[in-house]
Amino acid sequence: MDKQDKLKRKLQQTQAQLILLNEHINAGGGTQGVLDEDLEEISALLEELSVSEEELRVQNEELESAQLAVENERARYLDLFEFAPDGYLLTEKFGVIREANQAMCRMLNTPAARLAGKPLAVFIHKEDKKEFRKRLNNIESEEKVENWVLRVEPKNGHTISARVKITVKHKPGEESFQLFWMFHNITDLLEMTERLRESEANLKTLSNDLVDRIENEKMRLAMDLHDHIGQMLTSLNLSIRPNILLNKPPEQQEEILDITRQQISEILDSVADLSLRLRPQILDDLGLGNAIYWHAKQVGKQTGSFIHFENMLEDGQRLDPIVEIALFRIVEEALANALKHANANAIHIKLEKENGQITLTISDDGVGFDPAATLKHFDHSGLTGMKERVSHVRGTLRIDSKPAGGTTIVAAVPVGDEAD
Repeated sequence: MDKQDKLKRKLQQTQAQLILLNEHINAGGGTQGVLDEDLEEISALLEELSVSEEELRVQNEELESAQLAVENERARYLDLFEFAPDGYLLTEKFGVIREANQAMCRMLNTPAARLAGKPLAVFIHKEDKKEFRKRLNNIESEEKVENWVLRVEPKNGHTISARVKITVKHKPGEESFQLFWMFHNITDLLEMTERLRESEANLKTLSNDLVDRIENEKMRLAMDLHDHIGQMLTSLNLSIRPNILLNKPPEQQEEILDITRQQISEILDSVADLSLRLRPQILDDLGLGNAIYWHAKQVGKQTGSFIHFENMLEDGQRLDPIVEIALFRIVEEALANALKHANANAIHIKLEKENGQITLTISDDGVGFDPAATLKHFDHSGLTGMKERVSHVRGTLRIDSKPAGGTTIVAAVPVGDEAD
């Protein structure tokens, strides 16, 4: 029995006993024993009333405490709902919006007051509407969770991709139900995934291109060794055979020895050239600035082109060897491109350090080209190799060029403390 009903019954009993006592007193016929019994009965009822009152007070305190706990939990739930990082919606079974938290309002770029009563379908990307309606119509009136990816179109905003989770919520005592939606924005994740796929594809292409370049360089070195140095060594070997040299008159012997010395000198020069192509010793000995100056001077002498080098680094300043070789190879490739493909007459090279990075700028007055098209098709211009080299040292490469407008290549590499 409920404590309130019990207290009410006790009050009724006490009231009836008091009425009976009053009748006994008014009748004047009540004996002292009867009156004493009535008083004892009333006293017992009052005691029971006091106990019931205390029980009711305790029950009220418990109810108030429970109500306060419920209110606190509701406030906590509302805070979690309102300030959650993901978007949350409460809709009717056919997708009419009833409630939306702040994250969802930001995602749809619409205030909560304007969202209420609107169909969610108006915010779904046109290519996803058919799938959205199909899934919404197939949600059964039983508690379960649906998951899929949707694209939403905010008001005056960019399309957002979201992973959607839907939970069916029943209304107490009713057959109808509501839908509780969670929208987790995965736009950045999908963009990063796509960039990662593109990077992997580019890396594969660059790797294949690197292998091709290594094999081509090996083939070129092998041909130089066989066709040039090999032939000179064969000729040298024939010219100094004792049975040929000793049977010649002294003046012819001297002539043969002069030719032999010249051939040996050419062989040494060829070997030195091959060695420089493999690894320029001047780069290791004197540093990047001096190596670029030497190479520019050599190329200018061989081709007759005007090549100006401006070195803004401090005298004797050294960089990480990996950075030095990367930038030196870029200079080699850029000069070769400018002279071979661009028919440049003048080339300017500038090397400087500022804002914590080394910047190498190479400009020419050649015929120019379309960098995007060239890089897209990975032709043999060497641009891909440049990009790969500068990327290996965490740098960036910018190529500014257009047909008949010359070319400027800027390689920027972050550096820390200079090498000793």
